Amino acid sequence: MYGAFRPHILQHHQQDHYTPQNIGTLQLNLTQVTVCKQSFVGGRTCNEKNEMSEKQCPSCGSKRDVEDEALDVYMRKIGTLFKTDTTNGTEWWQYNS
Repeated sequence: MYGAFRPHILQHHQQDHYTPQNIGTLQLNLTQVTVCKQSFVGGRTCNEKNEMSEKQCPSCGSKRDVEDEALDVYMRKIGTLFKTDTTNGTEWWQYNS
């Protein structure tokens, strides 16, 4: 499932079933933490866990970017960031089915 993430326009859907139109919002609401996947010289990766509201990793200073991971409340990987638009901050996440 692909969906654009823009925190200021997230909507909660009051429906009894999940459709392709609202499943992305449901998954974004379940996403609590992201994992910074910034690579460094020597092959080291940051791997710092950050709040979804943090667009920049406090540990390494890099902005959230492609290959960062979304985790649920149980710290299980539920998705991966595959595209960002640096002009307006839109993020596209691919969620595991």
